[in-house]
Amino acid sequence: MARRHVFMACTTLSNPSTKETSNFVRLCCLLIDVGSCVLREIFDSKCPPGNLHAVLAQPQNKEKLRSLRKKRVLSRSQWFTLYPACQSLVSSRDLEISSLLLLLRNIFGLTFPTGSSNKLPPATDTSPEADITRIKVLRDRVYSHTASGSVDDSTFSSYWNDIKDIFLRIGGTRYWYHINDIKLDYKQLLSKWLKDEDCIAEESNEETIIKKAREEGDMEDSIDVSEQNSWKRGVCNFS
Repeated sequence: MARRHVFMACTTLSNPSTKETSNFVRLCCLLIDVGSCVLREIFDSKCPPGNLHAVLAQPQNKEKLRSLRKKRVLSRSQWFTLYPACQSLVSSRDLEISSLLLLLRNIFGLTFPTGSSNKLPPATDTSPEADITRIKVLRDRVYSHTASGSVDDSTFSSYWNDIKDIFLRIGGTRYWYHINDIKLDYKQLLSKWLKDEDCIAEESNEETIIKKAREEGDMEDSIDVSEQNSWKRGVCNFS
């Protein structure tokens, strides 16, 4: 889960940091801070911001989301973000990444390429679904280093370039500056994340929901809750 990995990465800053530890923390920042913005851009390509309120207001969509709320796949806070008092004001910029993923799969019919969960899609497939899959696979590979909290230079370079290329293909050069900032100076961003006190409580709630959803067989018609909570809301000031 991304927030747990970021929290663990943050704690390393209280101790003398090796180059390998810095590599791991930089990759976490890249995946979560920029990755959230990339996903939001994919979402907006599927649903232009001005159309979101109308899509959510359609009876069949509202009923589907109401069903997910009853199953506790969609939380109370997410529901009220999707359906505020003034519906026309709802925007993808107000949605957490978990909500964006849930809408992409359940409302907009996004399906991920079949195959091994740790295998990258073919290079010829540059669809949004394939790019999200690539980000997930690379994220999992990075997080496999959590136990040691370190990534050697050659592995770091490989991961970083692969992830950067995906982000730049989707968002263009405007992402380059933020990516470069993370590579050069990431401690300020991590310090801000460290102030977020709800990560442990959120993780506990996530495990409860996953267990309940699997017991009730509700995981097939909605995005896995573990995937919902594996993205942290990012800073998307690239204008």
